Amino acid sequence: MIELKKRLNLAMIMITHDLSIIAETCEKAAIMYAGRIAEYGDITTIFLDPLHPYTQGLIGAFPNIKAEKTRMISIPGLPP
Repeated sequence: MIELKKRLNLAMIMITHDLSIIAETCEKAAIMYAGRIAEYGDITTIFLDPLHPYTQGLIGAFPNIKAEKTRMISIPGLPP
C-alpha cells in the first residue's frame, strides 16, 4: 500500500484504531473523539507531545514491552 502511494503520488485516508499502522504509514494524523477532530498534526508531534487527553490515553494504552507494568490512565467523565 505504501509503495503504491509513493509510486502513484497518492494521498490516503486511513481509519484505524491501530497506532502501529499509523506510526509506520502516515505523515499526519487526525485523532477523533466524540465524533470531532480532537487533535491534528504530524505523527512525530502527536506521538511525542500529545495535547488532547484522549490522544494521551490512546498513546498511553499502547503496549510497551520494555516498560514495567503500569496502570492504564482513564479519561475522567462519561464516554460521549
